[in-house]
Amino acid sequence: MYGVGSTKDKILTTALELFSTKGYATTSIREIARLANVNLSAINYYFDSKQGLYAAVILESKSVLKSHVHDLYISRQTWDVGDFVGALIDLFYEYRVHITATFKVILTNVEIKTHDIFSEDKLEAPPGAEYLIDIIRKNKNIINEEVIYNISVITIGYIIHNTVCMDSFEEKCSDLAKMKMSREQCRKRSMFLIDKLVS
Repeated sequence: MYGVGSTKDKILTTALELFSTKGYATTSIREIARLANVNLSAINYYFDSKQGLYAAVILESKSVLKSHVHDLYISRQTWDVGDFVGALIDLFYEYRVHITATFKVILTNVEIKTHDIFSEDKLEAPPGAEYLIDIIRKNKNIINEEVIYNISVITIGYIIHNTVCMDSFEEKCSDLAKMKMSREQCRKRSMFLIDKLVS
């Protein structure tokens, strides 16, 4: 997910998997090194500590998702709000396992406060919100920037929430038609949410 086979990428991928399945407290850096097939000293070299590795896992997950959303956004010269929302749902669905694992890492850890990882001056909207803001600004008749920002953040949050739920739903349901319907319902509800917030 992070890259192609570098030592650092192997460590990040393995740490994400172990932190999300076993939890931060019960995962040792020795176990991460062993399963990543890297030297233990590589973890200290790249991340300084287990806490540094934890922070890197979260920040890199966010960076990877933001990169994919950016690539999606620039894949067209113009976007309709509904088309972008649908494409974003498809993209998040494609990376649902990664997104769900990242949320598990954040939500199951009690040792490190996640807000300590993000500096206060760099609080950002969820990945994709900045592009949805731009598309809404161009396609809807809204002047108030705060309203546009809130609509975008709420909508992206809803989409991410549904993506995580779809991942859980998929574990229990092998019917592809139901999965497609679930994604379509998410798109319709997202558009309904935008339209309600706009009016």
